[in-house]
Amino acid sequence: MVKYVLSMAMKILLFSCLMMVVAKALSYDDLVNSFVIKYVTYDNASFISELILGEPDPEPYDSVIFYIDVLLNMLICVPLFSAIFSFFHAIKRKLKVAETLRDYGASTIRRFVKLSFFTVLFCTLFRILPYQSILTVGEKYSVGMIVAVVIFNLILTILCYWFITKKITINGRL
Repeated sequence: MVKYVLSMAMKILLFSCLMMVVAKALSYDDLVNSFVIKYVTYDNASFISELILGEPDPEPYDSVIFYIDVLLNMLICVPLFSAIFSFFHAIKRKLKVAETLRDYGASTIRRFVKLSFFTVLFCTLFRILPYQSILTVGEKYSVGMIVAVVIFNLILTILCYWFITKKITINGRL
């Protein structure tokens, strides 16, 4: 169990670092800004941001631009992440090119599904758990407190994810 949590945490850390490198290296802010301003109305932006946040957002355009930036970054980083792992897997097992490409394609699709499920689970736990009893609305909190809450939620998400995937694996074998 500890090995699984450490492995998952290291993969999340590596993926986060890769996302930061891609965000700094590729500049797609102008593209996203012009797309949102041209194709997304204020009402649509308000609806999208309220759907994600669960409450009205005073700056819905900024929120939608941020969400699209993160989505684009993930669409770039998941194939890169899969390529890194497929490359090392191919070297370690001395795979042929066709096997490596098949492994790369399958791992990329699998990682998109896992990332989507993990993100939904993470956000669901944030909504379900009563963090408002610890963090009251309208007060300022230190970065350390916010980081502690996010890390606690991340650990809880990893444990729930592990439990769900184990249940699916056990039931899938029966």
